[in-house]
Amino acid sequence: MKKLFLRLTVVLLFFSLSCRDKVPTKQAIGDLHLLRGELITCGPPDKEFGTVVFETSCRDVAGDFNLGMALLHSFEYDEAEKVFARVVDKEPGCAMAYWGVAMSNFHPLWAPPTAAELKKGNDALSIARALARGPSRERDYIDAISGFYGDWDRLDHHTRCVRFEKAMEKLYAAYPGDREAPVLYALALTAAADPADKTLAKQRKAGAILTALYQQEPNHPGIVHYIIHTYDYPGLAELALPAARKYAAVAPSSAHALHMPSHIFTRLGLWDECIHSNQVSVASAKCYAEAAGIKGHWDEELHGLDYLVYAYLQKGDDRHAKEQVGLPEDDHERSSPQFQGRLCVCGYPFAIPAGKQALG
Repeated sequence: MKKLFLRLTVVLLFFSLSCRDKVPTKQAIGDLHLLRGELITCGPPDKEFGTVVFETSCRDVAGDFNLGMALLHSFEYDEAEKVFARVVDKEPGCAMAYWGVAMSNFHPLWAPPTAAELKKGNDALSIARALARGPSRERDYIDAISGFYGDWDRLDHHTRCVRFEKAMEKLYAAYPGDREAPVLYALALTAAADPADKTLAKQRKAGAILTALYQQEPNHPGIVHYIIHTYDYPGLAELALPAARKYAAVAPSSAHALHMPSHIFTRLGLWDECIHSNQVSVASAKCYAEAAGIKGHWDEELHGLDYLVYAYLQKGDDRHAKEQVGLPEDDHERSSPQFQGRLCVCGYPFAIPAGKQALG
């Protein structure tokens, strides 16, 4: 009888620990300091960010998870984190929700994450790894981005991007039917590309993968967006023109999606299209900054102004170029921390028109 009691005690303890391990404590979740709140968007009322279907074991929150992925693919990182936080709140045992938080703090093609973002991403992945008892595919996704966050305080950003690329290459090969693996592998290739490689080997490889996918999923925001990034080089830009003319219609609720086509329009000298792209992106960025309570000018607004001024100058339209610099003198108040470091976007719209007129 005593042995039976001991066995029952062990069994109950096992199930108690198993259940407890499946859901992180409120303290552990609170320590992540996740961004929360209503989704902020400026655009069509039905929040159009494109179509993403990412299969996970967290089926009860599939709609929110796919929305988070769509936002992630258009670099709406703050809003993506808020949506993944909502997934955590609804299903705290969903390992992939914490993966989403880590991806939202990665922003591989912009400035490297801050120390606070790296810690948040790394802590989120610690929870994800503890929860990842589901399909091996999900564990592989978690392990792939863990390669970027691991040793973040010791290894440089590019080295960790290469680790992410190599891990995503393996995942891409292991799951040929996975719809998101090739998209994220292409992103990883572009992020890990060596700036000194004039052959653009990784960009070309990423572009080939994405172009093949585009035919199958023309409304996927990541596919159309990353085609633009990977071909944003002289000699390659023409290959991205169909995507550039499509992206704003795929994700019209994203200020970045409205702006990004102008990278290709600028490369190809399509100044009227560049002007229109940045007029709508700047308006969307101003709307977002006001709704989010951002003081001064969000960097997404200034980045659009950068391209808008340049397009006007290329057309010889000094009057409209000069009008774009009539911003309040609080322009030093910029953005959220994740955008700091994008040095090219801030001073250019103010300095170039005055300089050109002085020389003219």
